[in-house]
Amino acid sequence: MMGHALSLRARRSDFRFPDRGPRAASCTHRGSEEVAWAVEEPQEVQDEEHEQVYQRVAAVDVAKASGVVCTRVPDERRPGRRRTHVWTVTATVNAVTELADHLRCQQIQIVTLESTSDYWRIWWVVLEAAGLKVQLVNARAVKNVPGRAKTDLLTELRDVSAAQAM
Repeated sequence: MMGHALSLRARRSDFRFPDRGPRAASCTHRGSEEVAWAVEEPQEVQDEEHEQVYQRVAAVDVAKASGVVCTRVPDERRPGRRRTHVWTVTATVNAVTELADHLRCQQIQIVTLESTSDYWRIWWVVLEAAGLKVQLVNARAVKNVPGRAKTDLLTELRDVSAAQAM
């Protein structure tokens, strides 16, 4: 007995790809039956707060006695480019108050605090009291972000020793 082969064939009347472009309002005809495709109008979706892109930003890598501050603002001398400035500020009320004044003069739109402990509290209170928008992020969540320069010497030393152990 010979085996039977199964042949899959699409008949022209049963197999069609309708034209469904972005504004397709045409109908396809199948005999006397008419099939219409609904067309939806485009909808505008507003960006969420966490999806906003800010032009003038600052970040502080908070440690116990100090914080490494980084600002990124548009460069007036080179249109389309950005200027980055990094420096260390001690974690005292006077120093953080001076920082807040400097950030306001720079027209910083948002300040991000990165802290592994509760050392962020003085930074948050003083910066927010100065009228700046402040957000706190978990250090673990931003540890492996591409393009982020390491500012924590302990983390850098840990990474080097882990690489040597491999």
